[in-house]
Amino acid sequence: LQLAGCLGGGMGSGEVCGTVSAAMLVLGKKNLDVNAPDQAAEKMRVRKIGADFIRRFKERHTCVTCRELLKLNQKQMCPHFIEDVVGMLEEAG
Repeated sequence: LQLAGCLGGGMGSGEVCGTVSAAMLVLGKKNLDVNAPDQAAEKMRVRKIGADFIRRFKERHTCVTCRELLKLNQKQMCPHFIEDVVGMLEEAG
C-alpha cells in the first residue's frame, strides 16, 4: 500500500486511474527479467504486456482516465475498478 499510496484519484489529478497504474507496477514486477541480456528488447516485451492490459481495460470500461471513468460509471466507484483489475491480473496469470 505504501508503494501505491499516491496513485488514487488518478494520482490526485484525475488522470490515469490509480488502479490501472498499480496494475502496471504489478505487471512490471511480475514480467520484467532484469537479467535479460537484451534489456531494450525486454522492456519492449513488457511494454506490450502493459499495452495489452490497457487495451483489455478499455474494452471493459471505455477509457483509463479516472475523471472519465467516474463520470461514465457514477454507480461504479473505485472498489469496482479495483476488483475488476485484480480479476484481470489473475486471468493474466
